Amino acid sequence: TGTFAAYMDGPIFTVSDPWLRSWLDALAFSLSGLPASRTSAAAMAYVLFDMHRPNAALDYPRGGLGSVIDALVSGVEQGDNGSKVNLRSHVESIDSSLDGSRITGLTLRSGKKVKARDGVISNVPV
Repeated sequence: TGTFAAYMDGPIFTVSDPWLRSWLDALAFSLSGLPASRTSAAAMAYVLFDMHRPNAALDYPRGGLGSVIDALVSGVEQGDNGSKVNLRSHVESIDSSLDGSRITGLTLRSGKKVKARDGVISNVPV
């Protein structure tokens, strides 16, 4: 389906209103961590449709979106399993076993390897 770029910057449609562009970027960021032009068009279409169904509401978490992120980080890093959230770390590759059946970790742009015991959680668009 591609990204939402064709609906932001043409050729299908061009959003020229600065407020609307900012709002769409904020909505997209809450979905993918990316601006609207780099977010999946299917994801954007579903959310825009869902927001306009009868009795729909756009709710905001108490404490803002940062409180949701803090709760997710806390859940991942709790206990003694060694799980860690890495922020602002450019991932060069998600590494897998030779047969591709299991994710084994990731390689950062710096060359550092991060080994995964059970898996990798990522917001990379697929």
